[in-house]
Amino acid sequence: MHVIHTARAEDDTVLEVSESIWPADRGTIIDEYLIDQEANVPDVPSQI
Repeated sequence: MHVIHTARAEDDTVLEVSESIWPADRGTIIDEYLIDQEANVPDVPSQI
């Protein structure tokens, strides 16, 4: 598994870039992100 990670500040400035290569049978991916507590109601219907 080849992973390139870029960390950015709130103003979108790049703080860090790292590259890792791991055997695919030994890696675990955990993707964490914030989810708003309140639902966002779109202004227009989805085009999908």
